[in-house]
Amino acid sequence: MRRVITGVNDQGVAVFCRDDESPHALKMGGFEMGELWFDPDATISDGCDDLAKQKLGNVPEMGEVQLRYVVFPPKEEMEAMLQGGELQESADVSAEFHVEDDNPGMHTTETIDYGFVLEGSITLELDKGEKKVLHQGDCYVQNGTRHAWHNDTDKRAVIGVVMLGAKRK
Repeated sequence: MRRVITGVNDQGVAVFCRDDESPHALKMGGFEMGELWFDPDATISDGCDDLAKQKLGNVPEMGEVQLRYVVFPPKEEMEAMLQGGELQESADVSAEFHVEDDNPGMHTTETIDYGFVLEGSITLELDKGEKKVLHQGDCYVQNGTRHAWHNDTDKRAVIGVVMLGAKRK
C-alpha cells in the first residue's frame, strides 16, 4: 500500500517526506498486513523518521498509535492458512494478538481500533458467534473485544485501521 507522509521542515514549511510503499509488510500468499505509521506519544513530528520500522505485527501500548492495513484473501485461501497454522507461525504475532489455537482467527487486543473497509466485504465475528458483514465504505470501532475477521467471498477484502493502545476500566 502506498503511503504519503508529510511534515514540517526547519523553515516551518509543510513538505512531503515520504511517498513510497510500506516497507513494513508481511506477505503470505494473498494475505498481507503492513504497518504504515507508528506514533509512540501523539507528538507531531517532522515526518522524516520512519517510526513504523520494527513494529510489524505489534500491538500498540497505552497511548501509542499504529496505522495498519490488512488484505484478506478469498475465503478458501484464508481458511487453508488458518487451519494450517501458517499465519500464526510466520507472523509470530500470536502472543500480542492473543490468537486462540482452538478457534483460529479469534483474538483480543488491548486497543481501540478505528477501521474502514477499503475494498470488498469482510465479516466481523464476536464472542458468541454474532456476525456483521461490513462492505466497502463502512467503518467500525472495536473496543478491545474478542473477535475474528472472515472473508466469506471469492474476492479479496482490504481494511485500514488505526489502533490506539488503551486500558480497560
